[in-house]
Amino acid sequence: MWRDALHCLLVFCVVIVCEAAQIQDKPSNKKNFTKIKKDPKVLNKALLDSDSEEENWVERNVVFVKSVKTKPKNINKKLKKSKKGQLMDVHPKPDRKQMQKIKNTREKRIFVDEEEVKWRNKVIPYIIDLPTFSREYLYMSTNILKAEEAKAQSVIEEAVQKFNQAGCVTWVPYTNQNAYIRIKGDRQSCASHVGAYNAPDQPLYLYKGYCLTVETTLHEMMHAAGSLHEQSRLQDREFFISTIWPRTSSAINFFGYQLTNAREYDLGSVLQYNLYYFTLVDPDLSYLVTNSHNDLSFNDKAELNSFYGCADSCSNPPVCQNTGFVKQTGGSCSCECPEGLTGADCSQVETSPGCGGVIDMDVHVAHNIVLSPYNTGMMCTWLFKGAEKTRMDVVIHSMDLPVSTQNACYHALEIRDYLPGSPGKLVCGQTDFAYFVRKRVGPQNMLIIRFDSATYSDVTPGSGFNMTVRTLASACTSSPCKYPATCHDGYNTTQYSCECENGYSGTHCDEVEAGATVWDSFEDDLTTLMRNNPTGSDMIWSVGKEMTTASEGYVMAELISPYVRSVPASGSIAKMETSVRFKSGDRCLRFQLFLSYPTGTDRTTLKVIIKDGSTVKSTHSFTDATGYKWREVSIDLPAVDDLKVEFEGVYGNEKLAIDRVRIQPQLCSVLDPCESTQCVNGDCTTLLTSSDPVCVCPEYYSGDLCETHVCDNNDCQNGGVCVPETTEKYHCDCPEQYSGLLCKIHVCANHTCVNGDCFATSSKTWECRCNDGWKGQNCDVVDIVYTCSFELEDDPDCFLVEDINDDFDFTRNYGSTPDRRTGPSYAWLGSYYKYTEASGRSPGDVASLISNVAFPSGPYCLYFYLHTYGSDIGSIYVILKTNNGAEEVKFSSSGPRDDFWWRTYNIDLSLDSTTQIVIKTVRGGSGRRDKGLGDIAIDNINLTPGGC
Repeated sequence: MWRDALHCLLVFCVVIVCEAAQIQDKPSNKKNFTKIKKDPKVLNKALLDSDSEEENWVERNVVFVKSVKTKPKNINKKLKKSKKGQLMDVHPKPDRKQMQKIKNTREKRIFVDEEEVKWRNKVIPYIIDLPTFSREYLYMSTNILKAEEAKAQSVIEEAVQKFNQAGCVTWVPYTNQNAYIRIKGDRQSCASHVGAYNAPDQPLYLYKGYCLTVETTLHEMMHAAGSLHEQSRLQDREFFISTIWPRTSSAINFFGYQLTNAREYDLGSVLQYNLYYFTLVDPDLSYLVTNSHNDLSFNDKAELNSFYGCADSCSNPPVCQNTGFVKQTGGSCSCECPEGLTGADCSQVETSPGCGGVIDMDVHVAHNIVLSPYNTGMMCTWLFKGAEKTRMDVVIHSMDLPVSTQNACYHALEIRDYLPGSPGKLVCGQTDFAYFVRKRVGPQNMLIIRFDSATYSDVTPGSGFNMTVRTLASACTSSPCKYPATCHDGYNTTQYSCECENGYSGTHCDEVEAGATVWDSFEDDLTTLMRNNPTGSDMIWSVGKEMTTASEGYVMAELISPYVRSVPASGSIAKMETSVRFKSGDRCLRFQLFLSYPTGTDRTTLKVIIKDGSTVKSTHSFTDATGYKWREVSIDLPAVDDLKVEFEGVYGNEKLAIDRVRIQPQLCSVLDPCESTQCVNGDCTTLLTSSDPVCVCPEYYSGDLCETHVCDNNDCQNGGVCVPETTEKYHCDCPEQYSGLLCKIHVCANHTCVNGDCFATSSKTWECRCNDGWKGQNCDVVDIVYTCSFELEDDPDCFLVEDINDDFDFTRNYGSTPDRRTGPSYAWLGSYYKYTEASGRSPGDVASLISNVAFPSGPYCLYFYLHTYGSDIGSIYVILKTNNGAEEVKFSSSGPRDDFWWRTYNIDLSLDSTTQIVIKTVRGGSGRRDKGLGDIAIDNINLTPGGC
């Protein structure tokens, strides 16, 4: 590839002389950036915090070390907290009464985009049910309860603020609206209904364990606003992700639906699941999925504004350029621009003085950029715009940009080769060649490149870079190849060629010869032989994993209700049909049918309609149950000029699924040469050059009968998943804790966690997850805080209890003590404290608290608040007592203080499992002047590991 790229560059260098007049630097917004600086020392850590901003940064890094492309060594592959919520993400089914209501109102309506999904007036009222976020802490102190509730409120309100800044849809605190959302934290899931139910108390669940992050909260808020997952996009997901179906359930989260989208597939959406469930068609873009998000993505915001028609009420809305969109917030309409672009219409760039600009380029033109040397504190932005049907690429001729000791970028080129509004790769290091090309998504004739020496401006600059941006002719940008095919660009903007796959032919791979076999097992969604037909349809066929498939693979076409705002009425129709052009000839249609047993009067029906163009030639109806198993159906297809095969599903109570659709040469009733050749997987065909039957195998299958999958009898161990690469090669996708070619090596094999368990953070790194009360790299350092707040009558967390060998007990009290001239008027923290009531006691009487836990050996700090106001104050002691009865006084205080304030005390202690802490008070006063004004009070007692 490199040799070809260099050859093309030489051609462009000749062309640029002729075309130079067509390159224009448009005005830009030159500015000095005051970007928040980052500490460069953090990037030298051996392993980064998986939830940190630095982790997001290094995941985007493409680093060249001596011209070899690599990644930073300190990337933490541990699943982020913000991504763990996806493991608990579900969609609650609508209330049956609500479903029936919707169904009745839709019985005679043609299916349209569901306006009922949208919230009225673009307002979403909500209540945060705060007690549900602290219910698990019910028996802990009031302060802990309040802290948990405050944490939940802070996260949710931050997410609400971010959402409300995205457009005209606003979340507002509930006042007296009839329909509103109640956000709750007492269910172990992250869950929301999809869209508005126009009813009170519509639940949205954010379980405190993994769900209470800004990213997960925004994810569920988008569901509540009416959006499904990004991976549910049936029309284009196949081009970006490949689902690891063995790891998925059959739930709605993984079904494919024909959704209404204003923008291209967005791997960086908060609605896109993490890589546990998927591999990417382009692994270089994995950072878009693994990065944690503290806001909606640029395209999330664009989709939201489009779906709710935020620009519709704008008077004279701006015309936004360069993928910007009209956003309305607070009644004001403006363009939201990709980061780095600015201006009323997104036509300018934000850039430091001396660099950046807007460059218009015709086809076969190159623009060279040299920044050598450069200064720190720079943020340069270039916007390249090519002619129609062109595609951008980048050739780096030389680069020297500094990296950390872990090969993480300090100064970097950001190349946005995916979508202009998505974060780009951060390229750095040392190389004399690198090549990047614009992905085939979005406007391929537009490219944003930025240079950042501001984020880590304390780092000494490298020598800089020399790169060339080029415009390639690309007729393939219009997607002229229609079926499973690869498009190859020619030299000019009208030239292209389509490389067809088995069975398909013609200039655009949209024809099938009379002797060819074509099939569809729906593993590539509805992007091959069968396509959804919206004409005359009330709903669509979905693709998902519901049961064991009829043949190879994991998914099938199903007639299902997605359980969003509407329930399809009985009799609703979904159509899918062939749209390829069949050359005239007798054929046979074979497919696998699943139809469950009848469960009501509204029967699900399948009709197979055979057409010649628009003329119906025959109709075949299927209503009989297949008995919870697959049944093969064969239908003759006599020769016609314009064959079309349509599957029409009529919605009812039963489950209907179709799999392994094949259209083969010759009528089903004619002796088929393939009759004696039963392909285990794939399909049998007689090639045009021979009458001998041949099994055409699906990807990764081999053998005369396609009987062998490359992952059959694979050697992956310890739960490793076999991932095929070719028909002869595979690799093992290991669970977190294992590594090696076959997942044999446990990362923790040579590591000991003294008081905890070892867990892998990647295939090469580990960490100890310590038991309660321990910390440190090997869980050998005490880490527990013992507390007594006295907020509960019988506080299970308090490490001090009443001593049974004293004269009287402490009293738990709220507010002032009974005597006016002694004791506190309030607790130091919270509402309650404990004190020794002097009235009714004799001088010298003792009240004690004693510890009831076995302490891990080590130093500790005991601190507490003490109140000793009154004329008859006696003494208080902190004593260490051993199991042999020996006592050592560690603290003492006698007599009254001349003020009535609480005071804090810190005491260093050395404890082990044989020692007990005793807090001992002795009643003061004597003789006739004893007035009983000797109340001693304590509050907020804490014992922490380590010295004071």
